[in-house]
Amino acid sequence: MSFSKESTVISFGDGSPALALNELPSEEIDVELPKWPLEENMYIKVFKDAMTTVLEHESFLFSESEKIYLRELESLPLNALYLLIRLSLRKPGWFRLSDFASYREAFDDARQLDMAYEILCRRADTNETEEPPIKKGISRDTPIDLTLDSDDEDEPQAAEEKPNEGQKNDPRSDTTDDSLFTFHASCHEFADLSELLQLLLKDELDKLAKSFKLKIQGQKKRGDLVAALLKQTTSQGIISYFQPKPLQQANGLKTKYPKGSIGNRLRELAMKSLGKCIKINERVIALIRRLNLVYFRTTAFEEKLLVPAILVASKKRQYAPYETKRSSNIFPSRDALLEYEAALALERKVEDLTACYSNSRSSEMEKQETEIWLIRAYNEVMGLFEGTVERVYRERTGLERFEAGYVYVRTLHHLATIVGQLDEVDTEIRILEKLLAQDRWLLGKRGSWYDRLACIFMKKPTTQTGLEKAYGIITTALIDVETRLRYRPKLVRRLARVERQLEVEEDQTHSCDATLQKCKERYITGECVRPEEPEVDNPFGLVRPQLKKRSSGRTAWLGRDEVPTTVEDFAIQYYEGKGFKGLHCEGSIVRFIFALLFHDILFMPVNGAFETPYQTGPLDLALDVFYSARKEAIDARLNQILNGDALNIATFIDAENREKQTFYVGSRWDKFKREEILEIIECLEPSVLHSICLQQVHDFEGSGGGVPDLIIWNYKKRDARFVEIWIDTLLSAGAQVELCHVEELQDKKRQITKKEEKNEKARTRRQSKSLSRASSVAASVASRRSQSVQDTSTQAGSSRGTSVASAIMIESEEEDEPMVEEAADELYDEMEPSDDEQPVAKKHGKRLLEVTEDVHAQQTKRQKR
Repeated sequence: MSFSKESTVISFGDGSPALALNELPSEEIDVELPKWPLEENMYIKVFKDAMTTVLEHESFLFSESEKIYLRELESLPLNALYLLIRLSLRKPGWFRLSDFASYREAFDDARQLDMAYEILCRRADTNETEEPPIKKGISRDTPIDLTLDSDDEDEPQAAEEKPNEGQKNDPRSDTTDDSLFTFHASCHEFADLSELLQLLLKDELDKLAKSFKLKIQGQKKRGDLVAALLKQTTSQGIISYFQPKPLQQANGLKTKYPKGSIGNRLRELAMKSLGKCIKINERVIALIRRLNLVYFRTTAFEEKLLVPAILVASKKRQYAPYETKRSSNIFPSRDALLEYEAALALERKVEDLTACYSNSRSSEMEKQETEIWLIRAYNEVMGLFEGTVERVYRERTGLERFEAGYVYVRTLHHLATIVGQLDEVDTEIRILEKLLAQDRWLLGKRGSWYDRLACIFMKKPTTQTGLEKAYGIITTALIDVETRLRYRPKLVRRLARVERQLEVEEDQTHSCDATLQKCKERYITGECVRPEEPEVDNPFGLVRPQLKKRSSGRTAWLGRDEVPTTVEDFAIQYYEGKGFKGLHCEGSIVRFIFALLFHDILFMPVNGAFETPYQTGPLDLALDVFYSARKEAIDARLNQILNGDALNIATFIDAENREKQTFYVGSRWDKFKREEILEIIECLEPSVLHSICLQQVHDFEGSGGGVPDLIIWNYKKRDARFVEIWIDTLLSAGAQVELCHVEELQDKKRQITKKEEKNEKARTRRQSKSLSRASSVAASVASRRSQSVQDTSTQAGSSRGTSVASAIMIESEEEDEPMVEEAADELYDEMEPSDDEQPVAKKHGKRLLEVTEDVHAQQTKRQKR
């Protein structure tokens, strides 16, 4: 295939004259091309803008064949370019042209869609006699058991072609061969029978199955129908003593079944229902995906392409205005781009595997198969990561997130969680140690890696060696400057436990001056409405454990007017009865407060922060360089907040952006009304607002989690409270925080009963123990007295002393016994024998009780000191 700047000329191998892709075959469609308004179509404008921008600044990231193909797309007829772009934005696969009738509305003439189809499906082949490549050992129309997972049986879907193993979404298999771009798309003649059948609707598959008199047991799903129809192709329509060979087509067409065979008849019937079908060249889609990555600076594998620009063009989204300066050093070379692109594809593969493993509907066999694929993915990622770490990189400037190593670290972090669920302890230890050994990527997660690694050594069969390793890991974590504040309290508590287990001497233990504050706890009760238990077929009335199914779904609570509601709304209704307003917002409230108070600082011009017009925030927002690059402006804004200017700042930013619904990081115009967010900011103390913003300035990525579920406020009293979690940070800043427990009324009564029973048993045990100790004290006193006084009055006094001491020793501690014994000894002298012993015991018992209470008070003060 040869290209020219004037037109894309293709020389066909079947002897037909050369044809330019931007020329229409008049003998096939005799309609002249008018000047359509497609020049102003948003899809075409967005695509051309992205292509022009990338080729202008970063053309070195693309091969010569890719650059030629992109430039030639500019000369492609607009109807064909429009169809190519629209199909490229969809999930890759086969499509029925009839499903895109709405596309005809973009043309002045409805026939232009068919013309675009003809243009895109023309191709140039290398040789008429050359056979198309076939997978070894697999015939293109070999019956395959295809069971679809989707329950959407009536919706047309793209039929996907399974790529070669190891090549799926892998840009490392990229080549600069011009033959990759010899065609834009393939028509139905290049589709396997299985792919065509997957395009049919369920009703159409039912008709086909009936025409072949197929009987399928149970529920008929699309996958079952496709598999049954493919199975019919193994039987022959012509009786013969030998197996006829499939007929091979030239020009890359799929092999056909012998004439008169069931496979050939099935294909004809399928095409009669489908009509024209099309599939965009996979290499073209890969090129457009690469263009999307470079243009938008994406940091994740994008299923949908060009979305931000299309939303802006359709006026469904508006980004904040800021200065952009596109640099050419994001990716230093094409190899770096391809490696980064491959890393993103591998990360998406791991995410899909873990989602499949975590799916409760997956069978045990599917989970076992997924585990095998996870092991393979782990080995691949670990090998690539180890090779990446050994390289020498440029100085950290905030662009590390566009390196393949960053994606590998993020993938390993995700894999470590899954490996832990699989109880592969040694593998998880190896992953965590590898992650901690590098100090370039994802530094904000180091605290969690330290904590998890220490936890593993503490939970393994507890040994002295394991505890010592955990001790060393925790102390290293606390010294590491990259250990974020949110991880340190947990590490300190873990260190204290390890030191107790190691029996470290008190003078050698670590101490922490900072302590976590406690908040008020509030208990409210209500009636819980649990989901109904699913009915289980049990025709014989047998009671078996396997027939009992756990109820699913979220519990509801009877709120106002006996209307079921969520537990959060139930708590809000409780506080509303106390004069408060409330919202269930979790982390969105602190994010929105930060977004309002730091809007101008977020979008101030900083080198390398804004590369495209479609960013929700600066590229370095989640990095430690965010603060250092804006230190003066951030410190000045924090001082303004402390001085009480937060409400004025928020009012101005809200008025400027709410009507436009400016789309930027933290903005939640849909969740918080203007008066609500301004009232909240006014009710919060300046020190609280300062702390909220300070946390996000230094650790934006980690400060969004663990935020209270509810925010409640009473504007008249200027009182705002966070309910639940994010407790210590807010308490330290002076905010009022409450931990609200919502309990079912019946459960509460049962808990009270159990608690009373438990307390009664504990009280009985203490009384028994104290009585024994008190009797021992009194007996000791009586023994000493009996040596000097041997008469009956002394013995009566001994009896009275025992009963008095027993009465007041119930709450005494062991260390108080000498003091109580001394008090009992002194009071014993005052006790005289009497015929009426009860009043005497009562009288002296009161005095002994007073002395004992003084002893306890002194002991309490001593403990506090």
